[in-house]
Amino acid sequence: MPGTVKCQVCGKLYNSRYVSTHVRFAHPEIARAADPERFEQKIVEQIVNLFKQLSPETRKQVRRAID
Repeated sequence: MPGTVKCQVCGKLYNSRYVSTHVRFAHPEIARAADPERFEQKIVEQIVNLFKQLSPETRKQVRRAID
């Protein structure tokens, strides 16, 4: 069973399962500096997931806007 741990940035107590999520959302500049490749990979995954939700016509508009 997960225990309680302190956030290393702000010192608040969080469930050990959720402290990394807290750091990513509450302290994004720290999360980005700690592991920039992982941070960028998560952003790319979010963009791809959002792109997949678009209609085919909107996808074409996005592609045209990028080029």
